[in-house]
Amino acid sequence: MEELILISISKHELKCIIDGAVKSAISAVKFTSPEIDKSQEIFSIEETSVFLSLAKPTIYTLTSKGKIPHFKKGKKLYFKKSELLSWIEAGKQKTIISEREDVDNHLIKNFKR
Repeated sequence: MEELILISISKHELKCIIDGAVKSAISAVKFTSPEIDKSQEIFSIEETSVFLSLAKPTIYTLTSKGKIPHFKKGKKLYFKKSELLSWIEAGKQKTIISEREDVDNHLIKNFKR
C-alpha cells in the first residue's frame, strides 16, 4: 500500500502545480499533421483563378473549349493542382539555343557515316 501524504496548499498553489504539469505534458507531445501530397490538392474556380493569375471568365472559356484539365461535379468546377502544373509545362517554349541543339543533334544522328 502506498503512503498517503496530506499537505495544506492554497488554491493558487494547486492551480500553479496543475498548470505546470499540463504545460509540461503538452510540450512533451509532438503534434504532427499527416503528410499531404500538395500536388493532389484540388482547387475551386476561385483558387484556380488566383493560382494561374487568370480571370474567372477566362477559365470558364478554357474549360468550355476543353483546353484546360478540369472536373465538373454538378454545377461546380474543380481543378487538380498537378494537372494544372502539367498543363502549364506543356506550353513551354523552347529557347533558340535548345532549338539549335535539337537541329545539331538531328543532323549528327541522320547524316553520320
